[in-house]
Amino acid sequence: MAPQRVRTFEVNLSDPTPLPRPAAGVPDFPYTVSHLDPERFIVHSKLSTPEDVTWRVEVHWLCNGQSGVLLADLAGEPFRLVGPHARRAPR
Repeated sequence: MAPQRVRTFEVNLSDPTPLPRPAAGVPDFPYTVSHLDPERFIVHSKLSTPEDVTWRVEVHWLCNGQSGVLLADLAGEPFRLVGPHARRAPR
């Protein structure tokens, strides 16, 4: 089995509408995949302002005329990112 490539994306969660952008040399969406040729993605997130942000990744897919949304998170909980000098909210 051939090694699986990993596509890297970056997102600034301080943007008003954060969208993942492909890293240098990585093609942008959409991708065509199959069960024999899957894709792997890494999303690097950052904050440019002092914030405490929770977030999830939605992957919209289309296959054989059907579509859906896959939600990526931490076992049902959102990811959390705390920007520089942000006050952490109590849990």
